[in-house]
Amino acid sequence: MTGAGGVRLGRSSIDERDRRLAAARRAELTYDHVGSTLHPERFPGRAPRKVRRTLTGLGDHTFITAADGLRAWVPQRHLGAGIHPPLAAVAVGETLLVILALGPVEVTAPNRVVWVFDEPDRFGFAYGTLPGHPASGEEAFMVERVDHGRLDLSVTVDATPATPAGRALAPLVAQVQRQAVNRYLQGLAMHIQG
Repeated sequence: MTGAGGVRLGRSSIDERDRRLAAARRAELTYDHVGSTLHPERFPGRAPRKVRRTLTGLGDHTFITAADGLRAWVPQRHLGAGIHPPLAAVAVGETLLVILALGPVEVTAPNRVVWVFDEPDRFGFAYGTLPGHPASGEEAFMVERVDHGRLDLSVTVDATPATPAGRALAPLVAQVQRQAVNRYLQGLAMHIQG
């Protein structure tokens, strides 16, 4: 494994996760377009991919439920990923490991929260990649109360494969990323609708 993340056979222990987390906390982001998922206009030539899902017929209280779901890492957990530390805060500067078990393989993706947007009708955040992450870039998660009874959920991705092998498999990586984004949105929608 390189950096604080990577791919391995078998499951990591809590002690291994703690060591990787400590390494991730000392590391720098692996990309130079921090904030591109919130302000793409500031980064000419970048083309973040945004996927949006609109839920209708909901009461105003669902916005709070949705924002709480983002704070509890519901999209990542719906994907089947674990978060380390389990109670990581959605706060700028927070470093976390997103750990996904795929059969006998465990993928550890170290990230750092790079922005949080918290307004009465809009809540979201983005995390950026750290060394050892299979991608290089940013993912953002946003919920927005558009009008009474309508809620927009969105995931914006501005990331590319971080390794030569990943770049060689770019079409497959893009397909996996699209599936992950759809699962993120599905998980959040399920959380909201209870």
